[in-house]
Amino acid sequence: MAHLNLFEPDAMQLAARKVAAVSGDARRALDICRRATELAAADQGTSGGSSSTGDSGTSGSSRKKTGGGAKAGTRVGTGHINRAVQEMFSSPKIVAIQRASAHEQMFLRAVLSEFRRTGLEEATLGDIYTQLQVLYRTEGLPAINSSQLCEVCSRLGASRLLLAEGGGRRHLQARVRLNMSQDDVIFSLRHQHII
Repeated sequence: MAHLNLFEPDAMQLAARKVAAVSGDARRALDICRRATELAAADQGTSGGSSSTGDSGTSGSSRKKTGGGAKAGTRVGTGHINRAVQEMFSSPKIVAIQRASAHEQMFLRAVLSEFRRTGLEEATLGDIYTQLQVLYRTEGLPAINSSQLCEVCSRLGASRLLLAEGGGRRHLQARVRLNMSQDDVIFSLRHQHII
């Protein structure tokens, strides 16, 4: 992308560092660059080309999506990258995880642990419960019982953070999946004291 001269060198480096800090997923970096390019094009259209760093102060409501990327003469700057990152990492689901109860956050940690252990992105509630018990012991906290586990799972399902087979069926063989990327969950929980 450097040979296209669309990005300031510092902007490219910032995008790479932001993604590396969370997951290292190249697709996420490309998504950030795509959105930053759209923001730069929108700034070009609203400010007449006076902004090359992306700090033109346009509000979120005055931005418009452009499918064509940055226009001629517009370079994507660090301000555009920062705005794109802020948009990506302030989604309602990320905010919901950050505001979730400690039990709900521990449940999500257990889901991630089970997914890592098996290499799959689906697990039974019983397997997640086993991981959750280990996490509680590791943290020195009193564990929850299976009834409380089902309540936590139901609350996370109601907020659409999880997808549970059977719509909240109360037994340990129910299949559970995340309704968002694992990277978003990791990002949401990394600032919490329980991680």
